[in-house]
Amino acid sequence: MRADGLVIIDCDSQEAADAWEADTSKPHTMKVKTPNGWHFYYRSTQGAPTGPMVGVLPKTDVRAGSASFVVCPPTPGYEVVNDAAPAPFDPAWLPQREQSLAGDGEAWEKVPEGRRNATLASLAGVLRR
Repeated sequence: MRADGLVIIDCDSQEAADAWEADTSKPHTMKVKTPNGWHFYYRSTQGAPTGPMVGVLPKTDVRAGSASFVVCPPTPGYEVVNDAAPAPFDPAWLPQREQSLAGDGEAWEKVPEGRRNATLASLAGVLRR
């Protein structure tokens, strides 16, 4: 599904999901169990991410806007755990980092191991614009 109007926090482990939920000021929102972790669905608000962000927190990515897609129920292995309506997203929940061509907020001299595809796709998007 395309993430139009949504900000989906994609936690790739139970530990990452627990860390995301540790801040009790965050409202309850739609929560989906995935084969490898959890998705937390929020309604996009002013200042919220408008595209995908990789590695915003350990084992945590953001999927947002029309450039992002997520697998969702009723796909096998995906189960809605909390079917609440998506709560409004607060941009302050994400660490503030300087944007770079890498697309995930880190500035590099060399592309780190395991980041080649995401970095090249981000650079291609910059060049296309």
